[in-house]
Amino acid sequence: MSHCLSGSSAEYRCHDCDRMDLVYWECLLALHEQCGLHCPEVWDASDHFFKCISLMSLGHHFQLGHPLGESCSSPVPAFGGSFTIVDLNGIHTVDIWFCNSTVKFPQTAITFCLLQFFQILSFKLKSTIFEFHKTLSRLTDNTGMETLKIGINLQAGWENMPKVKQFLYGLFISLDANFHLKQKIVSSHAADPGLSKGWAYFVKEDQFKDFLHKFRTLIIQEPSKCSNHNAVNREHTMEGYAASGVTSCDCTHHDMKRPNGICDMQKGEWYLNMDFIFLLSILLHLTILYITVSYDIACQWSIKLWEHMKVYPDYLKLMQALYVIHFLIPKFHLPTHILLCQIIYSLNYNKDLMSTHEMGPGAHHDTLDAHFGDWNW
Repeated sequence: MSHCLSGSSAEYRCHDCDRMDLVYWECLLALHEQCGLHCPEVWDASDHFFKCISLMSLGHHFQLGHPLGESCSSPVPAFGGSFTIVDLNGIHTVDIWFCNSTVKFPQTAITFCLLQFFQILSFKLKSTIFEFHKTLSRLTDNTGMETLKIGINLQAGWENMPKVKQFLYGLFISLDANFHLKQKIVSSHAADPGLSKGWAYFVKEDQFKDFLHKFRTLIIQEPSKCSNHNAVNREHTMEGYAASGVTSCDCTHHDMKRPNGICDMQKGEWYLNMDFIFLLSILLHLTILYITVSYDIACQWSIKLWEHMKVYPDYLKLMQALYVIHFLIPKFHLPTHILLCQIIYSLNYNKDLMSTHEMGPGAHHDTLDAHFGDWNW
């Protein structure tokens, strides 16, 4: 990385500018003398990515009451040391100097460009101010990490808590199937490959298909011994569809999709599919030994899970002696089960997506991955 005479590095760039080459911070400030509401980034050498940085932190300021470039003989800083300006590209914290002749000290301003945009948007899409503000907040920081307080959710030594309190720090998982997220036999993976091959929420397609091919005849799905659950007993075969829906593994504690916790269904709600996403998702980053699993047909699916794992590859095997796993049924579904299941699997004792029907397989996965990521944030 090159350096200028002042010793600074050319490690800054700006998405809002036409140019995307790296510049020094002095050059960045000079380029933004008249556009102080841009959102520059700086290269983080330790974490190896570009992170957002404010022009205010680099020394940029707005001087009110004077032409551009003219200094004020008696500038007055904004109340509290900073000022908020809301524009089309986000919410900006800036440094504003008032002229001494200014009699009032506001703390927030909204650009006329943004006001006009929201007015037309509300006419056409009936968007609320609340949703529009959430959109601008995400444009400003789409990670939600800006105000995250580290060390507030888990106390030191949580992993050594007594067994009676381990559930407080456990992993809460829910499994379910969605038969609305179908995908027709359109295109192919060769013609429409996905951008994310197992990097997000959908499993890696090749690995998943190899798993199905190897174990589909070995793992027999027996009829339900509880109530007549359609999810277990019906094939849900649909003419012309490559996927009859998707199965999902979610973190119910935080209402978030688990990594590699989504896969396509072929003919109904196979235990094989649930085994794969459940085991793969929790084994990817498993540091918690207490797991609670909620599934509307847990009474049937969980019976032979440990037996199935004996023949599965090593990357899908849990050491049963190390983990405390409770299988439960959600309260909404529990009344449809037989009395024994209502006792054993009771919790008391222990958003709309666009249609994916006509998409190719790659677009089907990429679209849902994007929506699941949006749901998580």
